[in-house]
Amino acid sequence: MLVEPHLSAKLASLTGLPLPGLVRAGTEQLLRTSQLEGQLLEQLFGTAAAVGSAARQGSGQQQQPGLGEALRPLLEPLGQLLYDLLRPRFVQLADMDTLAELIDILQHEVLREQLARRAGPGGEALVPTLSRALADLQERLIYRAQAFIKDEVESYVPAGDDLAYPAKLEAAAAKASAAAAAGEITEDAGEDADGAQAAAAAAGQWYPPVRSTLLLLSKLYRCIDTKIFAGLAQEAVAACTACVQAAGRQVAKQSGALDGQLFVIQHLLFLREQIAQFDVEFSATDIDLDFTHMRDHMRRIMSGEASLFTLSSRNAMVQMLGKSGPRVVAASIDSKRDLEAQLKACCEAFIMGLTKAAVEPMLGFITKVTAVRLAAGSNAALAKPLKQQAFGAPAKLAELVSGVNEAMQSKLPATVAKTQLYLPNPATRAILFRPVKSNIAEAHGQIAALLEAEYDAEEAGQGAVLGAIIGDALGVGPHWYYEPGQVQAEFGGYVDTYVASKPGRYHEGVQPGDVSQTGQLLLLLLDSVAQQGCYSQQDYCARLDGLLDTLDGTPYSGRYTDQAMRDVWRGRKQQQQTWGEVGSYADTSEAAIRSVVLAARYASSYLELGRTVSADTQLTHADPVMRGQTLSFATIVAAIINGEPFDEHIGTSREVTPIRIFRETE
Repeated sequence: MLVEPHLSAKLASLTGLPLPGLVRAGTEQLLRTSQLEGQLLEQLFGTAAAVGSAARQGSGQQQQPGLGEALRPLLEPLGQLLYDLLRPRFVQLADMDTLAELIDILQHEVLREQLARRAGPGGEALVPTLSRALADLQERLIYRAQAFIKDEVESYVPAGDDLAYPAKLEAAAAKASAAAAAGEITEDAGEDADGAQAAAAAAGQWYPPVRSTLLLLSKLYRCIDTKIFAGLAQEAVAACTACVQAAGRQVAKQSGALDGQLFVIQHLLFLREQIAQFDVEFSATDIDLDFTHMRDHMRRIMSGEASLFTLSSRNAMVQMLGKSGPRVVAASIDSKRDLEAQLKACCEAFIMGLTKAAVEPMLGFITKVTAVRLAAGSNAALAKPLKQQAFGAPAKLAELVSGVNEAMQSKLPATVAKTQLYLPNPATRAILFRPVKSNIAEAHGQIAALLEAEYDAEEAGQGAVLGAIIGDALGVGPHWYYEPGQVQAEFGGYVDTYVASKPGRYHEGVQPGDVSQTGQLLLLLLDSVAQQGCYSQQDYCARLDGLLDTLDGTPYSGRYTDQAMRDVWRGRKQQQQTWGEVGSYADTSEAAIRSVVLAARYASSYLELGRTVSADTQLTHADPVMRGQTLSFATIVAAIINGEPFDEHIGTSREVTPIRIFRETE
């Protein structure tokens, strides 16, 4: 009683301190007082105090308590002074950071470190009181955590630019690229394979409920019991997963299905990666009462078939509460497993969507072929060769090839670039793209098998030439744009028809559906081969001279004249060189594109193809590298015409190897 007023006054003097400081100073004062009381007890009475205490509690006790037990009745009122001072403040706390800090102070600094340093009966006597204060803090933290999950995760309403995807990522990537260009990124960051994209992802472009969930779990992990943490973690992760899916649907409405899928994949991958560090099971058992089987019994009671007033075992209430009583149903809820399932489903949807965008024309063609064959199987009168079907005509096949090429050259690269924004890790992207590549290869393989079975080489050659002409005409409008996004901005989306070039661009003035100058060279060669029956260099050179007569050697004297043809014009018209001397060293593709005509004509003889392509390429290109690349391209086209499967092995057989053909045509 002598110490209590002094300690009460001392604690009252500390009330002006912040709560963490008050807890530290108050427990320090209390532990110091209890230590002095314990020392005084030992000095005055030694173990006799314990003996006397035991005698006073009753002679029937078998075991004598220690000094800590003897001091407890004396020190508990002192501990109650601190508890009464702190508890009103504890129950008013709403900030989880402060609650977590106070728990850390009591759990680690006081109950572990300070009691270890001040081992003795006085400290042992205060453990129950301090543990009670710790339990109050943990209970308050659990309550605030449940409220936080409901308010900041489950019921979160997006605001501002929370869902401004992919604009947020593009802005972060642009900022990181600018910093890299200015030399503000360290050497270690520069070693990352994705550079600006990785820096953008590291900038914290995460949806707020995901951040909130992970921050909450990190605060709770060291503050509460493992089993209680597992239950809260299960609840938080389940709410976060549902919230991300809802946000993904909103992103899909604003920016498209692709952005919605990538948003969900990005955030669920990040969430899964971060929760892996918590060594707990994210599961809980939900116990409910099942009354569904009691409906029939209630119906019998309501219809009068069973009586509530029968004084026997056939009484309706007795039977309902006996055999037909409610059942206890236990269901296990695993939020981590559900997260994995949602992530898998979203990845599969992304893979199928990307595959469809890349090879949709081929999938439509295969579907039509399947339908025709099924119809022919049930009605022989409908059976006719595929090439006689309206959708199987060579012109339709050329359109199919053009559509696939357009998708592979514009839609697919644009999607890959967007995926890099959301998923900067190359390994993650490789996992997603691997099945896409497999699906695309399988679709090409099916088309190749159909062409080989239903079409001969001549028809395939016609399709190849027609496809080259259509492809050139389709490319006139969007020619020499290097950013897919710029093409979409200029033309209002993907280019899937003939369009005119924009003012100031290379092919300004060329009408939609007409070819470029490269296409003109192809048509001149096609006319020459058609009229001569074979490749005649003399005839083709005469036709080229006629085209050169319409030009003046500048880029815009006719349809846009690139560097190679300007060099050819200069050699022929100004320097009076022969056709074997005017070849340019520019790395342009005129020779490769027109070589499709020769590939169709000489597909049956790779050596003859090699000789004619090599001779034709020398007319406009003197660089051996360009000659080799042109010959490789023509050889692959010829192999496809001949029914070679379009896969990783194409061009590897001895007869088709471009290197061998190149050497033998020298």
